Amino acid sequence: MREFFALSTMGTKGRGVIENPYYSPEMHGPYELFSLGDFLLEEGYTLRDCQLAYATFGELTEAKDNAILVTTWYSGTHQLWADAYIGPEHALNPEQYFIVVVNQIGNGLSTSPHNTDGPFAMARFPHVRIGTTSARRSSCCESGSASSS
Repeated sequence: MREFFALSTMGTKGRGVIENPYYSPEMHGPYELFSLGDFLLEEGYTLRDCQLAYATFGELTEAKDNAILVTTWYSGTHQLWADAYIGPEHALNPEQYFIVVVNQIGNGLSTSPHNTDGPFAMARFPHVRIGTTSARRSSCCESGSASSS
């Protein structure tokens, strides 16, 4: 298992970031990163430059009335949704809808324990609650930032 992980130290405090190829587009399909900037969690901690991984499917209509927002769970990713629920013969048809699947904070693709440097790296990563997920959903929707794949 050792060959799958590379530890690189970044930052001035020498805290490490694990580069794990499992959390890559090659394993989970293509995705984009959206920066929430400094993101305040319910516990009172601030994740600096919090990144949300997301993938889009389909096209947004000119009227912008066909969008569906899907949020994943901690161990789920946009690719699991794409495999099970998204497609012409599935519940979420990208020929009809513009589907945005946002990966949960802490799921490995968005800001997570293994890819966060500094005081919240690894085991120091703060707890993420459902309310945090709601705030993240609001932030993405208000920005209007999403591109189609």
